[in-house]
Order: sequence, then structure tokens, then C-alpha cells
Amino acid sequence: MRAALFAFASVLALTACSQPAAETEAPAETQPVSAERVEIAAPAYPETRTVDQVDVYASAAEGEVAVSDPYRWLEQDVRVSEDVADWVTAQTETTNAYLDQLPGRERIAERLAELWNYERYGLPTSRETADGLRYFFSRNDGLQDQSVFMVQDGMEGEARALIDPNEWAADGTTALAGTVPSPDGTKLAYLIADGGSDWRSIRVMDVETGEQLGDEIEWVKFSPLSWAKDGSGFYYSRYPAPEEGEAFTALNLNQAIYFHTLGTDQSEDVQIMADPDAPDVGWRGSVSDDGRYLIINSSTGTDGNGVHVLDLEDEGAAPVEIFEGFGNNHGYVGNDGETFFFQTDLGAPNGRIVSVSLSDPETLTDVVSEGDGPITGRTMWADT
Repeated sequence: MRAALFAFASVLALTACSQPAAETEAPAETQPVSAERVEIAAPAYPETRTVDQVDVYASAAEGEVAVSDPYRWLEQDVRVSEDVADWVTAQTETTNAYLDQLPGRERIAERLAELWNYERYGLPTSRETADGLRYFFSRNDGLQDQSVFMVQDGMEGEARALIDPNEWAADGTTALAGTVPSPDGTKLAYLIADGGSDWRSIRVMDVETGEQLGDEIEWVKFSPLSWAKDGSGFYYSRYPAPEEGEAFTALNLNQAIYFHTLGTDQSEDVQIMADPDAPDVGWRGSVSDDGRYLIINSSTGTDGNGVHVLDLEDEGAAPVEIFEGFGNNHGYVGNDGETFFFQTDLGAPNGRIVSVSLSDPETLTDVVSEGDGPITGRTMWADT
């Protein structure tokens, strides 16, 4: 009954979205869709085998605790395990067999294609080059699975494609996961995601020629990418390379921030921040707006973070801790020399903007005190 109601509701929704607002009847060329009851067979799900996998964990309250995980075998990479690949194929065939019974799917697909088929652009990013401003942006011609990454010299320049991820894989499973132009706009670092994994690979290209440079960074996950002010390289976060066959099952532990110098091998990258005594802590670094400092965020989850600041121009400097622990949220707003501004909910559930000096990191001074409503955004810019 529910399946029949779903089919009828789909027909009604389709009819409504196909009608212009000022008309009460479908145009002559539109073919009416039958609303008669359609019997839809329930799917016959393929059997999923189980395994005798039990993990034993230590508990302070209960001693050893055994946890059964009978579907552990499904955590293997579909591109490596034939069993998992067969299971995915069977599930896909079952799903498609059920969906193919639903009436009106072809017309719905046609209507959605009509609605989505328009040219659209992403918000541009600019860089000041020796010859003027250079703009970077994404463009989709309407029905492309993935947008193409473009570059344009000046407002009157001709836009050209730098990266077309639609050409990377026939099945569309390799995606462009991020792009960061160098400060002078001559290089582009970009991140690649393969097969829907959280793992990222970093590559670098010459913007003028489109040539791929030799830089290849692997085992990046949950990481920003931030260029040094002089464009000599960039900061990023990665995990140790997992054991063979464990790339998609190993725990995410011992993340660290590294600096990669262009033209060098990843093995030569310099570790900037890590804590072997706290392997569950994640680290992310971003260069300050003036290019002198590295803002280091640490966390153990998705809520709450600590903050350190590292002076990149002082070779022997140690990171200065500004916010300790993970009980509150703190976001970098900007800085004026060694005076930094953060939005924080420390002692202020609705948020406040504070200033703090690296020479006195324990003293927070309110710039914008907490109000009756929450602070939902902030920015800082210099007068020119």
C-alpha cells in the first residue's frame, strides 16, 4: 500500500512541477502521466554473510568487554576485496531492480535535467601576479558531474580550464577535493579524493603552462592546505602511512602538521606540530593573513579546539599556547603584529571577540563583549 501511495504521490508531484503557475491545464505537447495504481514488488535482498569477529576492550568499570563485529569483512576496500565487490554489485542490482518499477522515473529525470541544465560559477579567488590580478574559479556547463576549475588573467582575460576532474575516471569516482593558489598566483596546489574516501592526495601544477610538477603528497586527511608567504611550499596535516591493506580500516591516530618545500620528496617534509603522547589529537595549521605566523588548531572531535601560534620568522621559536584543552570553540579572526583576535565562547555562550598578545597569552581582552544574541560571523581587514 505504501509503495502504491508513493508512486501516486510521485505522479502528483511531477504533475505539479510540470505546470506553469498561470496555467490550469498541461500544454498540448506534454504527455499526461497515468495515475493508476501500480503494483510494485518488494525487493528480495541478497544474503549478507557474517563472520566470527570479536574484539575485546578493556573497561575500568567492567574489566574486559567483548564486542562482536560480524560484518567486519565489509570494511575492506571494494577495489581490493572480490567478496566486497560482489556484495556491492548484488546490492546495486537489487536496488536498481526495485527503482526500475517505479512509474514516472524517466519523466522526473527529464524534468530534473531541465532544472539543473544552466551554466554556473563558483565564487572566484584572486591573486596579485606581476601582471595584475589573476582569478581562479569553478565552472559547470550545466550537466557536468563535476565542475571544471578555471583561471582568468584580469577582468578582460579569456578564461581557460586548469583542471577537469571529469576526465580522471570513467565512473566519476575521482574528485577534485580542494584548490589553493600560491600567494603570487603562479602555482596551484590541489587535493584529490578517490573512490569517496576521506584520504586526500596533494598535487601541484604550474598555472601558466598547466604542467604538473613533481610534488606528490599522500596520506592527507582532515587537513587544510596553507601556503608560506613566499610561495616556497605549504603546510598540511597527515597521518603516518598505514600498513599495507589497512588504509581503510586503521584508526586515525598520530596526525601531525608538516611543511612541504616545493620540488622535494615527501620524505623530506619537516614536522611542525605533533604530540605522540596524545595520538587521538588532530592538528591543523593555517598561515596568518600577514604571512608571519602559523595558527595551529588542535581537537579530538568536531566540537571544541585548542589554539597555538608559531612565529615562522623566529627559527628557534616554540608554539605559544593561547587556548588550552577542547572544552570551548575558538576561531582566528586576524592579527595586528603579535596582537591576535579570536572569536571564542570561553565564558561566553553567545560568543565574544577577544584580543591577546603573544607576549602575554594568558590575558584576554574583550574587543566585542558577549551580547544577547550569538555572534554568527566575523572578519577583519586593514585600511588601505
